[in-house]
Amino acid sequence: MSKALYVTNEDDGSIAVVDSRTHKLLANIAAKPGIKTVRFAPGGRWGFAPNPVTSIVYIFDASTNRLVHEQPAGEAPDQVAFTDTLAYVRSLGTEQVSAIRLSTVGNKLDVVKFPGGQNAPGESSVFAASADAFVRSPEAGAMLIANPADKMIYYYAEGMAAPMGDFQNYGRAPRAVKVVDRSLREESLGVYSTTARLPKKGVYNVSLLLDSPRVVHCFEAVAQSNPAISPVRKKPLRIEYLNREQPLTIGEDHKIRFRLTDTETKRPNSLLNDVGVLVFLSPGMWQERHVARSLGDGLYEVSVNVPETGVYFVFVESPSQRVEYKELPYLMLHATSPITKRDGHDE
Repeated sequence: MSKALYVTNEDDGSIAVVDSRTHKLLANIAAKPGIKTVRFAPGGRWGFAPNPVTSIVYIFDASTNRLVHEQPAGEAPDQVAFTDTLAYVRSLGTEQVSAIRLSTVGNKLDVVKFPGGQNAPGESSVFAASADAFVRSPEAGAMLIANPADKMIYYYAEGMAAPMGDFQNYGRAPRAVKVVDRSLREESLGVYSTTARLPKKGVYNVSLLLDSPRVVHCFEAVAQSNPAISPVRKKPLRIEYLNREQPLTIGEDHKIRFRLTDTETKRPNSLLNDVGVLVFLSPGMWQERHVARSLGDGLYEVSVNVPETGVYFVFVESPSQRVEYKELPYLMLHATSPITKRDGHDE
């Protein structure tokens, strides 16, 4: 590693190389305007800078700070991710993913392409995220690919002409993906282990699956309370949303109703005058706060009017009961455009 910082300038297309200790400029790598990010392949020698404006991926050598390749990569490449053998380049303007063999960098590049879905990621209605849309899988030579236009996450194994499988995302557009690897690893001959965090004490069923040789086995594990952790405070309220399936319509008043029950007495609590309701548009660009009105029998109500289509989250709190927004289950609602009528026909 060069122990330097690589800073891109989107306006002039340069990559400044700055000494991380002295903060002095060591070099300036000239490319074309439009580059935003730099990613390094395993080992730290080869840097990749995709340029969505020129549809070029610039590859430079960190040992000399010189460009070695200007590789065309689809339409509007914006992200690069790596396995041990390949660099994967996502392009917003095409569903095709470019895979560059790392062993050929510095010589004649070996580039193959495969479909990372049915539609180009840039066709999605959600704006592109800077978080990783490609993440290597715990299995060697495999990649997970989030395609927001398809609303799917694809699993690709190196050497295949197309993804081997996919994960549905409940109809939502995945803008990024992250892998939490809890697979077993061999610590010594025949001894494998992993680490997991258990939410509470009790008896757990642990399921073990091996693909080759095929082994499926379940066994019990007993978890005791951790004396170093304070006991979890019992929530004084339980919430039940009554109109959770009803969609919102933008520009129209919509009543959200829920019932609060005292968890100690198991009886409805109608006497609270500080029941706060937070409504926000995912990912948090618009929000509104209300105080709910008691209707009796534990029922509470607020009226909301949302400004645009999208997914909205509803959280409830009560300071007098020491209940914060994050402690009670939330409600998720979808907002749609109103249906207009003209000449007796729906539009």
